[in-house]
Amino acid sequence: MYKNTANKKIGLMLFALCFAAYTASYVGRLNFSAALAGMTSSGVLDKVQGGTIATLYYFCYAAGQLFSGWLGDRISPFVQVSIGVAGAALCNIGMAIVGDASAMTVIWGANGIFQSMLWAPTLVIISRIMPKDMCDKACVGMSLCSPLGILAAYIMSSLVLREGSYHGIFVGAGALLAVVFFLCILGWCHILPRLEREESSSIKAEGGTNKGLLPLLASAGVFSFVIPVALHGALKDGVATWVPTMMGEMYALSPAYSTFITMFLPIINLSGAWIAMRMRDRTGSELQATTVLFVVSGIFVLPFLIGTALPPMIAVLLLSVITTLMYAVNYFFVTLIPVKFASLGCVSVVTGMLNCTTYIGSSLSGYGYGAISEYLGWDFIVYIWIGITVIGALLCLASSKRWKKFKAEHEIE
Repeated sequence: MYKNTANKKIGLMLFALCFAAYTASYVGRLNFSAALAGMTSSGVLDKVQGGTIATLYYFCYAAGQLFSGWLGDRISPFVQVSIGVAGAALCNIGMAIVGDASAMTVIWGANGIFQSMLWAPTLVIISRIMPKDMCDKACVGMSLCSPLGILAAYIMSSLVLREGSYHGIFVGAGALLAVVFFLCILGWCHILPRLEREESSSIKAEGGTNKGLLPLLASAGVFSFVIPVALHGALKDGVATWVPTMMGEMYALSPAYSTFITMFLPIINLSGAWIAMRMRDRTGSELQATTVLFVVSGIFVLPFLIGTALPPMIAVLLLSVITTLMYAVNYFFVTLIPVKFASLGCVSVVTGMLNCTTYIGSSLSGYGYGAISEYLGWDFIVYIWIGITVIGALLCLASSKRWKKFKAEHEIE
């Protein structure tokens, strides 16, 4: 592992490369969601096949998170990021070439594995290699990667679907990821000789004594809030995956137009991290803040009970607010909470575990929403969203006391 550097210039370069890599990765994963409406309307895939591909992606991404999280505290995070970006580029090019649903399923599953190699090592770079006084700002900055990447994917997809077929969506994402890969290689070659190496730190408890990972996580209450972690993933990514299709079917919109109006989601999602920080300042606790966010999300789901009586632009605006609140929850679960473990030497493995849990929920929603809407309609999905917000709020509230006690015992701010 490398030591925290006091060099602000190197810190800014590290942030810029991590930001570019993770933003491009979102273009290379959410482009499938943006292209799905066009692919189903043109007969390339049906909704069940589309949901299966989305589910396998999230399953592979979730499983890969566990391994990459474990690996991230043991090998160079720069190697992991480079392999992940290169593999994602190849998979996107592959999606443009093949036209068979089975082949697409395999390729997009592989994309999930490569993409899983990015976030945990990125948090290692931010929390353990960048200057410590840059960590908080870098975490907030990295939260913009997801909405910006989704926005870029939707813009590109809307333009491509208007002028041509879905193939160009994947070619564009693959080309972007390839460019970012070469920029990262050049950047690492410049940065690494300027860093000092240190021995990997072991997991520590108070007083400097070693403590096993599982007891440490249990004392933090991590296992008690894994269900809300999965539930927020089901709401956040399930909505992102199916909104273009949902809008097209509910309001009889064209694939290009339904994809275009969905761009409101990532624009408003940019405020997710800001909302998270404000909520933390007001509540003084990450899990108390997530409780409030789940409750407010449920309130914004309720108008969907009236179905198509809700105007389409109002529906998109409400979905934008719901996903933004879930991005705030996501910021707590996969960024703010994991970096609290940096001083204990296990930030990567905690990140991998929580991100894995998030995408278990995402994988279930990817297939589940498509299959359920196929047989029961989109109205039933609304009841599922309400249930997610209620259960998520109750479980986060129940877990907040133990998490607060853990931070006090380990003097974690």
